[in-house]
Amino acid sequence: MLKALRLLGILFSAATIILVIIFFRGEDQVIMSWTMLGMCGALIFNGGATYFKTKDKMAALSLIVGIVLLIFSLTQFPF
Repeated sequence: MLKALRLLGILFSAATIILVIIFFRGEDQVIMSWTMLGMCGALIFNGGATYFKTKDKMAALSLIVGIVLLIFSLTQFPF
């Protein structure tokens, strides 16, 4: 379970980096919204993996911030 969470966090982080590079080359609003979703996924999965491993409060904060940003980005950005 922990390895799956960590792997998903790494994949979302890599996708976010790739999408940011594409965004800076084309300046497209849809790419920006997908970048926000990738960042939220990275925060959620990396925070969750760290929290389940160490029960750290900062990891829980990362998980909560990821969820709040996900809700905000789903309501604000066009897809």
